[in-house]
Amino acid sequence: MNTILNFEDKVNGGVSNLISHKIIDKSEIYKMVLNEFNSEINIEDLMLSEWGIIKDGECANAYYGVVEANKIAELWNKYNTKLLAKNIRYFKGNSNVNEGIKNVLINEPLNFIYYNNGIKIVANKVERGLKNSYERTIGQFSLKGASIVNGAQTVGCIGEMYTKIPEKVEKAKVFVQIISLENKDEKHGDKITKLSNTQNRIESKDFATLDIEQERIRQELALEDIEYIYRDGDKSINISKGFNIDEAIIAMGCYNDEIEISTIVKRAIGSIYENLNEYPYKAIFNSKLKANLLWNNVQIMRICEECIKEQSKNQVKERKLILIHGNRFILHMLFHKLKMEKYNLEEGIPEEDYIKTVLDYLLDSIENATKDIFEETYPANVFKNNNKCIEIKKRICKAMGEKIEHNIGTKKYIQKPKQLKLF
Repeated sequence: MNTILNFEDKVNGGVSNLISHKIIDKSEIYKMVLNEFNSEINIEDLMLSEWGIIKDGECANAYYGVVEANKIAELWNKYNTKLLAKNIRYFKGNSNVNEGIKNVLINEPLNFIYYNNGIKIVANKVERGLKNSYERTIGQFSLKGASIVNGAQTVGCIGEMYTKIPEKVEKAKVFVQIISLENKDEKHGDKITKLSNTQNRIESKDFATLDIEQERIRQELALEDIEYIYRDGDKSINISKGFNIDEAIIAMGCYNDEIEISTIVKRAIGSIYENLNEYPYKAIFNSKLKANLLWNNVQIMRICEECIKEQSKNQVKERKLILIHGNRFILHMLFHKLKMEKYNLEEGIPEEDYIKTVLDYLLDSIENATKDIFEETYPANVFKNNNKCIEIKKRICKAMGEKIEHNIGTKKYIQKPKQLKLF
């Protein structure tokens, strides 16, 4: 067992999940084999409240309504992934999206039905029971050959959380669609599955459109004839006089004194958008952010990226890997050096030749420090690890005559007033 754990830790480097393991016993394997041979699921007495019907002539094609979340959990705990036999994906576990679903179940179970897109089920045959058949308040349905084709993550999260906090899940409700495949072409179900799962994907960063600071920045830059795109689907930009929110996140994330943010930018930039009211997003976009500083930093970032690209062309493997995987750390150190040199980046940017000269010095320092401290660690895992980046920065700053103490709790640097120019 220790051998497996040690190997897992070595490959993942403490920052990724390239490999993982799970211990299963013979009974679980036996169940899996049985599930493959007995794939049809028959659901009896599924209760839909406030239900409706979709008809094709006299025949009912589909029903829709609200189901208690604990009933969905019971189905998941009984059938597990077998319930998703016709789905294009299984339950992904602890993904960013699923963590959001679970948080709603924990903190706002009564609002779950409003925040969640619901579940779509197809069945070879759907029958409505006689119970309460004279009203639409609640209906009893039986499904033969049922499979959930959309909402796998919703179902998995509900099932998982029900085993941990049943009292919360019992308060939640889910919108459910039930589609009958009876008397339909055999490809009809496949088409429903495909088209239900090929809609435009909503990413966390799309919700940045709700942040009033984004529109403020756009308007301020527009006055200077600079285009800033923060909404997906907006027109393409002229790179010489504009940029987008992705570039803004990279530039300002690496500009921030807290090296943790530049590490997050490298490791999982999408996670910055997960909560628009908290760190690290608010450390980048807030009412104090000057639009001209943002634009100037983006231009410096572009110069830095072009230098890294050029330097990578004819380098030995070790140096090339550091350039590629350490690009965000390099940018962070470039901004750090410019701050130490007292450049006012709100007013403008240094000459490009000077930036390149500083970068040449920093690249040598970063390569030497990385090899010296983490010689046996793959660079990708070095520059995605906050503590490792702190150690490299300390080494470089010490060589430049600076004393920097990092306080993870307060997320800020304490710097000596001493300044040392390189040139």
